[in-house]
Amino acid sequence: MVCTIGDGAFQMLGMNELLTVKRHWREWENPCFIVLVLHNGDLTQVSWEMREVGDPRYDTSQLVEDMDYAGYAGLLGLRGITVKRPEEVEDFWEQAFAADRPVVLDVHTDPNVPPLPAHISFDEAKGFLSTLLKGDPAESAVIRNSARAMAAQLFAKAKDAVTHDDTTQP
Repeated sequence: MVCTIGDGAFQMLGMNELLTVKRHWREWENPCFIVLVLHNGDLTQVSWEMREVGDPRYDTSQLVEDMDYAGYAGLLGLRGITVKRPEEVEDFWEQAFAADRPVVLDVHTDPNVPPLPAHISFDEAKGFLSTLLKGDPAESAVIRNSARAMAAQLFAKAKDAVTHDDTTQP
């Protein structure tokens, strides 16, 4: 089983539930249980919801206390793995699935990469631009990463269109 959770939610609820895992995992037939913690120091979902309605991120309420989630797993007798570079991800997934006990993958991510919905409404785009005009504390990273994410979506659509065109020709 693989669970994905942000660091804010993990601090609010997940750490408590990991105590339950600690208590019962030895009773399980298969101890493969991986908790992927997206570690970015921000209540990202709320931060981006605020940006969509035109409010800059408010650091006082949005920043999450930094913590070593992999170290916490180790304190509980579980396996903890810290991932800080994208090129490490594949190897650490393999280690997590091969572990003889539950694993916490503490994966450091960038809070300024937008969780883009499939379709962005005009009001969401307008609110986002309004946020930038008001001076979001991570403005330059937000702009850079938003452009990157949009470009990736456009390239994926273009590639799909080309692939589709190639497969329909005689």
